[in-house]
Amino acid sequence: MDPITLIRDPSQRGAYEFLPGEFRGKFWNSGSVYLEEVTFVLISNPILRHVPDVDYLGTTLIQRPVWERIIEDLEALAIRVSQAANLSELDGALGFFRSLLGDSKEEKEFQKDFSINAKALVAVIGELVAWLRETLKTNASVSILGV
Repeated sequence: MDPITLIRDPSQRGAYEFLPGEFRGKFWNSGSVYLEEVTFVLISNPILRHVPDVDYLGTTLIQRPVWERIIEDLEALAIRVSQAANLSELDGALGFFRSLLGDSKEEKEFQKDFSINAKALVAVIGELVAWLRETLKTNASVSILGV
């Protein structure tokens, strides 16, 4: 399984960029943070609950009030993950890209090292939430760019 991390260095270029404000034609911005595809999909349910039409290959602009609801759901997800003893206790709360294709490989890999993966995921959610809160103090929106 790919490392579950929040990428802050634009030279590492994760598959999804979280960009302060509106996209202006430049990918990999210095003020952005990034997630690899597997990590993005793991935490995508709270985002999709509020923005069901996320463009996985383009730009999705999300306004502050919607992000505030997403942040609440991300925090609830982090609590749930931190309290779970195994993947089955999360009952579909996490997204797995390959599951959409009928392949449970990612789920098996996540379960294999559940404690380590869960801890890393909780940390990523915490970092992303902190970044979002700080960014939304000075920006009315944050865009998600599928790059």
